[in-house]
Amino acid sequence: ILIFISLLLSNINKCIHFVSIKHIFAHGNKTLPNPIDIIITWTGKFYPMSYIVLSLLLIYIIVTSLFGLQQLGIWYFWIRMYRFSRGRTKPQAILMLSSLMMFIVVAMNAFVYLLIPQYSIYGDQHYASVSTTVIIQPCTQYVTTDQCEMTVMGRIILRFFYKVWFFGAVYFFLSWLFLIVMKIVRNRESNIQEFTVEHLSDENDDDEDDENEPLIQ
Repeated sequence: ILIFISLLLSNINKCIHFVSIKHIFAHGNKTLPNPIDIIITWTGKFYPMSYIVLSLLLIYIIVTSLFGLQQLGIWYFWIRMYRFSRGRTKPQAILMLSSLMMFIVVAMNAFVYLLIPQYSIYGDQHYASVSTTVIIQPCTQYVTTDQCEMTVMGRIILRFFYKVWFFGAVYFFLSWLFLIVMKIVRNRESNIQEFTVEHLSDENDDDEDDENEPLIQ
């Protein structure tokens, strides 16, 4: 739920400060607070808590992605290609699963920026704002100062999606599609349950029991 809320607020914030479709992916948080971004940025004050929290978040995303693929299997549109079950998984299914996990890990770079834009670009960096008094403020994309330095990850992502803006726009709209599908499917667990490994295994066991029953009692 926290990931859903953070991603939703991040996308709404990009829509609020929309300037051009070419730059929509590069917008950071400016108005709406992002819970996960705030938490991870705040833990940066207590080294190495931010790295631990970020690692746990990434591990959670990878594990849940792997669990979802294991439960639902691999589909090509409406055609089931492979399913995973103990002692019955084909080698081709393992190879396909490994390929999908590689794509998921690559896509996580852009997903992390959407989820925690502030931390992924500047971490917990702060700068001194001098006016009548000196005020320490966090670094953001919207300040003009030489005291803030982008992270390597943020620099690579922003440069790539600035030069190849089409992929950034597509990824932004795909994030909205992900939120919509997640909201719709969340309340339809009974429909998803019909395609899970446990349900299919139970059906296979019932079929095997029927085959083993004698024709004549």
